[in-house]
Order: sequence, then structure tokens, then C-alpha cells
Amino acid sequence: MNRLPLAAGLVLAGAAVALGASYQERLEQIRATAEAERKKLGLQDDRARLYAQYPTPEVAFGGDPLETACGQAKDVRIAGKFAKGTAFVIAHDDVRALGEKLDAEGWKARLAPHKDAAPGPVRVHAIVPVSGAERSTEVMVVRGRYQIDARFDDGWAASMVTDGNSGGEFTWSKGSEKRAGIASVHSNGSRVSVDVAPPAERQKLEMEEMQKLMAAVEASGMTALQEKIQGCGKLPQDRLIACLQALQGETEKLRAQADEADKRMKAQILERQPKAAWNCTGWRLHAREGKLTGTASCAGEVEQKVTGTLRCLAPE
Repeated sequence: MNRLPLAAGLVLAGAAVALGASYQERLEQIRATAEAERKKLGLQDDRARLYAQYPTPEVAFGGDPLETACGQAKDVRIAGKFAKGTAFVIAHDDVRALGEKLDAEGWKARLAPHKDAAPGPVRVHAIVPVSGAERSTEVMVVRGRYQIDARFDDGWAASMVTDGNSGGEFTWSKGSEKRAGIASVHSNGSRVSVDVAPPAERQKLEMEEMQKLMAAVEASGMTALQEKIQGCGKLPQDRLIACLQALQGETEKLRAQADEADKRMKAQILERQPKAAWNCTGWRLHAREGKLTGTASCAGEVEQKVTGTLRCLAPE
């Protein structure tokens, strides 16, 4: 196998451990460096030669992923054959690799989650230089009991305690106002998703508008048309098609009316929905060193910015 020039290997290594960069940024840096090397070596259009010289790495992690708690480090070994200059990236912004070593048996390191590392799986990417070929494997799962405190653009705040990837009841507050909510929490790497059950006001509003829609459909003659169509179904085959064709114009007219009624219903729901953060049902957050940032999908197809904290209270 041709070896990557030492300088290129050092660039890749530097990209892999760039201080302050997220793991996604490190992956992009490594892939950009590999693309530049392909062009420099004239291998960008010769895939057969490229992968013959810089093949996809062989990765093997024996057994199930190691379970660990926030703040608790564990030793990890990935067996495999890795080309010189292969970069290893931990797909979690709050897990550091300490004492990395690459030898004939593979790669090993002590993986150390931050004291407030988000719960969920931890994967390691092995990326070969030049070709950028990569493999990843799940080596660890972080578990714990967490306190999530989130603040929204309009002044509302939410607070909950969750056991890792679960959820449950939580509290909304703004000044003296208090509300209860229910949410599910899912964390993958440094991404934290909170899906909130629609509040009672929203459910009531949607039910009212649906009832209006059903009444409008009934008044339009849709029920009578359905009865006519059912009557056609009772006719002999040679008369069935002619019967349905005779009703086609009426069917298209009522379908267009139903579509318009459906649009009006959705517009009314958007207009009448509460605009407060407690009606934001999907939060998409990024966790790093106990800090949360992201957005929440709210009523009226708008977003609110979210900031807050993620604190590990105790191992799960």
C-alpha cells in the first residue's frame, strides 16, 4: 500500500483534534483534506486505483457497547487494520479520547465523557487519508439522570428531569404563570430532541375545527354522493362504469370544495393557535459541556430560539 506523505498525515491528525471544533466540523475538515489530497495525487477520477491504495478500513469492536455514566471514563479498543494517517473521530462533542494509541492490533484510547455529557450512543469514526473511506462503530453508551432547563424567546422557561432517553412531565413558567407539560426526550451523540405533547388548548381547537369541517362536508352533499356511488356498486358490471362516469363531474366538484374547506380549517387552526412557547411541540437542541442551544417548532410555522442547560444529576 502506498503511504500518505508525512505532511498530509499531520494535517489529517490536526484536523481530527482541532481545539474547539465540533465533531461534525472535524469530520468536514478531514473530508476536505482528503479531497485536496486526491486532487494533488491525481486520483480523483480513478476510483479503482484510489481505493486500492487507500482502502476502506477494517473495523471490529467486540461485544456490546460499554455502558458508562456521565463523567465516567472507560478504556476502549477497536481492532482492525488502519493505514498510516487514519483519523479517529468521536461522534460526541462531550466525549474526549485520552491517550490514543494505534498499533498492530488496532486503536485504543480512554474515552472520557464530560460531567454533563448528553446521554446516548457514542460512535467512533475511522477515516482513511486521501480516499476518505470510513467506517464507524458504536463503542459506548452514556447513561444518567438529567435536569433540563430551557429558555425561549418569549420569556417562557421549561424545566424537567429525565432518565437518559425517556421524558415525562415537566413545568412551564413565566413570571407567576405556571403550566404543566408532557414530553419525550431522545439524545443521539450531542443532539437532543424534545417532543412535547400538544397542550389541551391546541387539541380542543383542532377538534372544534375538525367538527366544522365535517359539518361543511355534510352540508355540501358529500354524504348523498357517497350513497349514489354505493348504489352504482350494486348494479351489474355492464352498467357500473356508466353509472360512475355519470357522477364524475359531481365528484370532482365536491372534492374541490372539500379541499378548500380543509385549507380553511388549517388556516383557522394556525391563526387561532396560542403563540406562546408552551405550544412549541418540537425542540431540536445541541448539547455541549452542559449548555443547550437550538430551536423549537412553534404555532404558525414559526421557530423560537432555545438556550439552556443540561445537567447530569447522577448515574442512571
